[in-house]
Amino acid sequence: MPILEIHARCTPPENLFDALAQDIADGLQVDAARVAVLWHRLEDGNWRRKAWNDGPGSFSPVMFLTCRETHTKEQVRDALLALRDRMARELKCPLETVFAAVRRVARGELLVQGAVWGAEQG
Repeated sequence: MPILEIHARCTPPENLFDALAQDIADGLQVDAARVAVLWHRLEDGNWRRKAWNDGPGSFSPVMFLTCRETHTKEQVRDALLALRDRMARELKCPLETVFAAVRRVARGELLVQGAVWGAEQG
């Protein structure tokens, strides 16, 4: 289950979550129904980022995409570029101000559907 965490100063545009889930699903080649999207709105005084203080990047997000280690670099790249393009378009911020990092989860370090993914059964 890929998880996208978005940290931004603004509220999310309507219908953005479904579009982001589909972008991730297309990039990682998974079912969009399995993608979770979480928006964390940052209140004034609870952040520090120069691009948010001045200029056109004032609503650019900081994002973290968590996914299994088995996705290829190409799949992850495709998902990241789709996220960048969608967020820049929807939040009306420059492409170069959109930040995203990937957190890969190793086998044996993910609890999903009641079991540890990749752990030896026995």
